[in-house]
Amino acid sequence: MKTHSGKRLTSALAALGAAAICLMAGVPAAQAAASMTVHAQAYYYFSVPGNVTSSGNINNSNIEGGGNNYDSTKAHTVTAPTATQVQNVSMWSRWPSSSGKWGENHDKFSGNADYEFVGWHIPSNFNRGETYSSNNGWSWTKLTIKTPTAAAGKNIAPGSSFAGPVYNPITCTNSGGNVNSVDCRALVSKFIGAIYIPLIRFDGNGATSGSVGTDGPHMQNNDLEADWLYTMRKSPYARTGYTFTGWNTKANGSGTWYQPGDVVNMGKAATLDDMKDAKRTSLALYAQWTADPITIRYDGNGATSGTTASQTTGRNVPIAISQNGFTWNSHEFQGWNTKADGTGTSYKPGDKHAFSSNTTLYAQWKTLNATIRYDGNGATSGTVADQTDQIGKTVQVRQNGFTRDSYIFKQWNTKPDGTGTAYAPTADVTIPADGMTLYAIWTPVSTTMPSTGGSGLMLSLGGGIAGLLVCLASLMLRRKRRS
Repeated sequence: MKTHSGKRLTSALAALGAAAICLMAGVPAAQAAASMTVHAQAYYYFSVPGNVTSSGNINNSNIEGGGNNYDSTKAHTVTAPTATQVQNVSMWSRWPSSSGKWGENHDKFSGNADYEFVGWHIPSNFNRGETYSSNNGWSWTKLTIKTPTAAAGKNIAPGSSFAGPVYNPITCTNSGGNVNSVDCRALVSKFIGAIYIPLIRFDGNGATSGSVGTDGPHMQNNDLEADWLYTMRKSPYARTGYTFTGWNTKANGSGTWYQPGDVVNMGKAATLDDMKDAKRTSLALYAQWTADPITIRYDGNGATSGTTASQTTGRNVPIAISQNGFTWNSHEFQGWNTKADGTGTSYKPGDKHAFSSNTTLYAQWKTLNATIRYDGNGATSGTVADQTDQIGKTVQVRQNGFTRDSYIFKQWNTKPDGTGTAYAPTADVTIPADGMTLYAIWTPVSTTMPSTGGSGLMLSLGGGIAGLLVCLASLMLRRKRRS
């Protein structure tokens, strides 16, 4: 391998595409000029990038073509090196171990290279003639093309062969009159550059799983001259709670968008020097994500009627908590909670909160109570305890615990004069929202005999006494007669 350090490949291809070198003897003696026919020897060098300097220049190494030292005046076939013979099949736009860089830093993206070797480029000046300079009495006629190569300006695949250009013989003349095949010879060197295509690299951009290597474009119809195309891939990444929405050249989605299936033109294959000049590097893409919608569901948690509609929002996107739409008899709404028993996180209607997953909020209730009070309504002693319980609940009316002199308890009534609703002890009663008072209703005890008609009684008594007196008089009269 011959190395041409410090020479850019592009300049080498332009200036050395058909350079000739003449080897000659020392200064000839003053003799009559002599000449001879010379067949220039052709050498083919395949240049590949070796390293990069601190200033960013590429040093190329040269692989000699197989079967070098061709007779340029005869038809000859040149075979290009294969990909396995090229050390740097994958290359970087930013060399890992050098400060010489161009392009953006793609080190964090998938894969480990920005370019991939795909073939060789034969310069378009491959068929030009050459003029050799005269020196110390030696001179050569111009090197001209006899049969040009059809490969000039073309790209060829690794390991493929092409017919080199055939040159006409030239004449070597020595003004000193002494020529020979050792001193009177010519060389022509041909430099062929390695060509690469940019690769496609990926960043998961927050992905929680998945991985991928480096993708490359495909050649169209086996034509190394055509633009290389890449069909955008689906995402190999996944992100919990998010849906993949495409690829973008910027992490925040402000760059160029690409969707799976899109065909991207990656341009033509070129040497790395040309890539550098054009600032062409790998296509680095960031996965783009949209938070999956989540649902906030509301549960009445015992409510007897009403509804509260569910809400749909983005993950971790603040949303106002809904007002309560449920009702529950004898209960008062207190707020929402992530647990039915109220031991979770509490939220108030109207507050803004962000949720990371589907969530159910349970209505929290306070039981409303009322009291049935018992009034003795004139009682002289005793008590009856109040009854406090849930509004709307059915309870039994208490037994009477009051007493009232000269009265007997009759029943309970919602009005003290007994004109309201009457309740007997142990009867069922529903506790109203405002509570209620039950009044004892009393019946007096009587101390006077009941009237049965006084005059009749007096007459009977009078008649009885008169009869008694008559009997006594009759008895006394009978005793006198006996005596």
